[in-house]
Amino acid sequence: MKIIQVITGHPQVIYLTELFNGLKSIGVDVKIYCFNDEVNVFGHFDTSHISNVEYAQDVFDELNSCDFVFFNDIPHVKYEHTDEFIDMVVNKITAPKIFFNNIHSYRAAIKYHGDLLKNKEFMSAFDKYVTFDKANKVYLKYADLIGKELADSRYVHMLHPYKFDDEHKRWKKFDEKQKRITYLGRAASFKDPCRLIKMNLNGLSDAGYEAEMRGILLTIGCAGMWNLRFKFDENGNQTKEKSPYTFFPTGPWRKANKFTKEDPLIDHPKRTDNKVWVFGSYVHDEGMDAVSYSMFGADFYGFDEDLYGDQIEYTLFEMIDSGTIPVFDLHCAEHCHVYENAESTGKTIKEKDLGILVDRDCSNMKDVISKLDKLSSSEKEYEAERNKVYEAIKKHTDPKAVCKNLIENLKK
Repeated sequence: MKIIQVITGHPQVIYLTELFNGLKSIGVDVKIYCFNDEVNVFGHFDTSHISNVEYAQDVFDELNSCDFVFFNDIPHVKYEHTDEFIDMVVNKITAPKIFFNNIHSYRAAIKYHGDLLKNKEFMSAFDKYVTFDKANKVYLKYADLIGKELADSRYVHMLHPYKFDDEHKRWKKFDEKQKRITYLGRAASFKDPCRLIKMNLNGLSDAGYEAEMRGILLTIGCAGMWNLRFKFDENGNQTKEKSPYTFFPTGPWRKANKFTKEDPLIDHPKRTDNKVWVFGSYVHDEGMDAVSYSMFGADFYGFDEDLYGDQIEYTLFEMIDSGTIPVFDLHCAEHCHVYENAESTGKTIKEKDLGILVDRDCSNMKDVISKLDKLSSSEKEYEAERNKVYEAIKKHTDPKAVCKNLIENLKK
């Protein structure tokens, strides 16, 4: 089987890469074609398998020789060759064309892709549409555009492949770890990073746990995070007085933080100020290494109950792979089912009793701290939980099972 993944510059990079590796692991002849020679969004990921190509007949011929052409990315609003891309999809490619949507928010999708998602001729040209769930806002607009019956006949449920490291190269021994919860990721509202502050104010700090955030970029798109740095008055206006709940040890929050084990800002003796320490962007390997010294890793990814599609954040996969015990949003854990062999077990994260589950209003902090204490005070308990979570989520993301399931559904 031959598949080419098509991108134009703004793919969901970790999904693109894990999908590529997963397809390769089941014997698919897979390549990635990038119709943009100025792409620079891949960070630490290997790009040796990505070919920069042009809109030319020999490229179209190669695409048409495939069993499937995966569109893991479509043009951004600033892309200069959108008309050529549309013409390629509508008129040049005769092989089965598969559209992948990794965006939950229709507003965000329109911001990235503009009117392209409203182009009926273009969107109708795809043979299958792969996304999280039929309740996904972007999918619903697609169904309105081409008709619900036709859209539903093309829908394929997306699962996230991820290859875990069975050698546990990042894992730290129990006595090397800190009684700390690390939130890892950007400051997006659906990840709810401010919940860590609420936890800190509702008993976490008093129970002897440190709290930190890594990867926080206070951009205009995350305006709600600005109160991490400053106090606001009763009218909602920002003051010059610094927030009493957070501490920014590295100055400018857009600057990457180089991590070393001996860094006094990281291994601060006590962090006696009881604040959440907020770090900016990080180099991937250094960030993962920093997280591996924390006992617990948090990402409070949460939506309405019909929007999850049984998806778990890649950030949580990476933290589990780094040897931390995950801290989930309780609502997410109640509605995301755990999979084995790309099939639902019928049990949710909560029913499987995986990790730490925190309610959105932090009303269950008594139970949360009780479980944190149980795990952090006993190496036996900690290792049992760490391994239980690892094995369950590893099966959930098994790349071979996920990719075989995807191919089977695309053939239907």
